[in-house]
Amino acid sequence: MKKIFQFILVLSVILVSMNVYSFCEAAAARIAVLPFQINAEKDFAFLQDGIQDMLGSRLSWENKVFVIDKNTVNTAAKSFENFSGKSRALLIGGKLNADYIIYGSLTLLGDTASIDAKITDITGKNEPTTIFKQINSIGQVIPEINKFATDINTIVFHRGAPQPFQPAQSATPNQEFISKSDQNFVIMESKDKPQTFWKSKSFEHSIVGMDFGDVNNDGIKETVYISNHAVYIYQNTNNSFKQIAKIAENRINDYIGVDVADINNNGTPEIFVSSLVQGKNKASSFVIEYDGAKYNTIIDRSPWYYRVVKPVTGRPVLMAQKQEYRRGDIYSSPISIMVSDGSKYFPEKMVIKAGLTNVFGIGYGDLEKNGQKSIIAFDKNDYISIFNNPTGSSWTGTTKFGGNMSRFLIEPDDPTNDHPVPQYYPMRLRTADTDQDGEIEVITAANYAKAKTMVKGFRSFNKSQIQALGWDSLGFKPLWATRSLSGRISDFFIEDFDNDGVTEIVISVVTKGTALFSSKPKSHIVAYELTKSK
Repeated sequence: MKKIFQFILVLSVILVSMNVYSFCEAAAARIAVLPFQINAEKDFAFLQDGIQDMLGSRLSWENKVFVIDKNTVNTAAKSFENFSGKSRALLIGGKLNADYIIYGSLTLLGDTASIDAKITDITGKNEPTTIFKQINSIGQVIPEINKFATDINTIVFHRGAPQPFQPAQSATPNQEFISKSDQNFVIMESKDKPQTFWKSKSFEHSIVGMDFGDVNNDGIKETVYISNHAVYIYQNTNNSFKQIAKIAENRINDYIGVDVADINNNGTPEIFVSSLVQGKNKASSFVIEYDGAKYNTIIDRSPWYYRVVKPVTGRPVLMAQKQEYRRGDIYSSPISIMVSDGSKYFPEKMVIKAGLTNVFGIGYGDLEKNGQKSIIAFDKNDYISIFNNPTGSSWTGTTKFGGNMSRFLIEPDDPTNDHPVPQYYPMRLRTADTDQDGEIEVITAANYAKAKTMVKGFRSFNKSQIQALGWDSLGFKPLWATRSLSGRISDFFIEDFDNDGVTEIVISVVTKGTALFSSKPKSHIVAYELTKSK
C-alpha cells in the first residue's frame, strides 16, 4: 500500500511537471520572420539577412517568445514561391506552426528607402501591427526596423512600457543671425524684397509641421512645431531661439499637422495636433491648452483632421474633416467650419462637399475684392483650385505645388494583396498681403522631385522654394519666390517671428542624410524678413 502511494505521488509530480512544462511551452509565442522582399537596382541581400537577424534577436524572449530558426523559415518559404503577400505569409506560417508571422518589403531608390512591414496574428484574432515608412537615407533602415521590433515588443507582447510624457524642458541652443545675402528672393515682378535671413541650428529629427502663437500667455508669441512623435515649443527673443517645452511625446501615433489659435475664446490659444494611429489608417488627433502651469490635453483621440485658416483680415477659422477607421480616403468626408462651446468642437457649416479636397491644403481670402471670401485649396493632384461654393471648383491651375511626405494608408480592395496604397496629404496654403498693397497673395511651398522617374507611391525631394501668387481674375500669376533651398519644405508661416516688429516668412526645411547606416533626418528653420526695418 505504501509503494502504491509512493508511485501515485511520484506520478503526480511527473504529471504536474509535464503540465507546467507544457504550459510554459504553450505560453511561448512562436514567431516566423520571413525574408523581406527587396526592390532595388543593386544587390542588397545583406539587408535581407540583417533584417531577419535583427528582428529575431530583438524579439526572442525566454519562455515568452520563440523565434523560429531563420534557415527553417527560409526553407519553408521556398515551398510557396508562387504565392505573394499575406496569402504566402499565412501558408508559410501554417507550415511552421507559427502564432505570428512577420513579413514585408524594402524599396530602395538612390539613397532613399521605403519600408513596408507587418506582424500578423495567424489566427486573425488581433489587428496587425504595421510599419509603412519612407525615409531619407538607406542608413535609417536598420534604426527603423529596430523601432518596429520595439513596437512589437510593447504592443503585441506587452514587454516593457511606453515612454512617459516628458515634462517641459528648456535649453538655449547656440544660434545666431546670419549675414545678409542678395539671393534670398527671386523677384518676378518689380517688388522690393528684403535680403536679411536667419537660420537655426540643425535638429536631429524631421520637422513635420509648425505654427505660431502665444500658447503660454506670456505676451510673447512662440513657434510650435511637431516631429513625427512630439510637440516642441520655441521662443525667439533677443536673437536667442530657445526651447521652452517639449510635450505630448508618443512613439506609437504619427503626427501630421499642427495649428495654433484661440478657437474656444478663453484667451489662451489652443494647439491642434492632427495625428494618425500606428497603421496610418485612422485619425486620432488631440488638442492641447496651457492652464497657467502646464499643458493639458483637452481633446483626445479625435477622428478629425484640424486646420486653422488665418485670413488677412478677421479672426482665425478652424476647419476640420473627419477620418473614420478604414473608411474611404483622405477626401471622402466633407470639410466644415468648426466652433466651440467651451469644452468641445463641432461642425457649424459645411464649406466643401466630400470627395473634392483635403482640409490640410486650404486657404481663405477675398481674391476678387468684392467682400466675398473664396476657398483656395489643393485638389487631389496638387493643383491649386478656387471654390466659390461647396459643390465644386470654379478654377483649377495647371502647375503643381506642394509635395508633402505625410501620408494615409488605404486598405487594398484585393484580398490577395496585403500592401496598403499610400495617399499623400496636401501641404498648407496661406494667404497674405506681404507688400501691403491691398492685394491678396497666395503663399505656397514647391518641393521638387529628386528624379523625374519615380517608383509609384514613393516620393523624394531634394530642393524647394516658397512662391507667392497673385490673382488677376484669369488665374494665378507668380509674384516672387524665395531662393532655391536644399532639402524639402515641410511647413511655413508668416508672422513677426522674432518679436521685433518686422514680419518674416518662416520655413521649416528637412534635409537628407546620405551616409550608410549613420545618417539621421535633420531639419532647420529659416526666416526671411518681408519688410525692411526703418
